[in-house]
Amino acid sequence: MEVEDAQQALTFMKRMYEDSPYLTRYADEWNLGIEDEVAYIKMNREAADMLLCGVFFEEKMIGIGSWAAVGRVFKVSHRCTTSIAVSPEYQGKGIGAALMDLLVAQARNAGFEQMELEVVSDNVAAVRLYEKLGFKRYGTLQRGFRNRDGSYCDLVGMVLSL
Repeated sequence: MEVEDAQQALTFMKRMYEDSPYLTRYADEWNLGIEDEVAYIKMNREAADMLLCGVFFEEKMIGIGSWAAVGRVFKVSHRCTTSIAVSPEYQGKGIGAALMDLLVAQARNAGFEQMELEVVSDNVAAVRLYEKLGFKRYGTLQRGFRNRDGSYCDLVGMVLSL
C-alpha cells in the first residue's frame, strides 16, 4: 500500500467497522487521523516483519489485509498474525481467498513458518475460507469479544504452517 492510499484506507476501515460485527472495534473507536495512517503505511513499507496490502477495483479500495510478526524475540520470531477485511458487496467473489493467498506467500517469503489468526466463531463464511486455505483450528477463546449490548462472541484460534 502506498502513502497516497491513506485516506482511502481510513475511509474503508471506518466503513468496515460500521458494517461488520466481526471486527475488533466499533466505528466510533476508530480515531486515526490522516497523519497516523500515513505513518502506519510508511512503517509497514519499511519494516521486514510486517505487510499491509490494499485491494482496489476501479481505483476504489475494496479490501485490506496485513500480517505482522508476533514478536521480535527469537522464540516467537517464526510466527506472524494476519487479518483481512473485504467490502460486503465484494465478499463471496474470491477476493478474500486471493488476498490471503498473497499474504501467505509474502509471509513465507519473509521467512515466517507459521501464520495465525482469530475469527469470530459465528463468522461461518470466514471460518470456511480459512479452513479451505489450510488453516487448522487450535482452540476457542470463550467470550473473546464483548459487545455493547452485553452479549459475547467466542473467537476461534486458527493456524497455518507455512
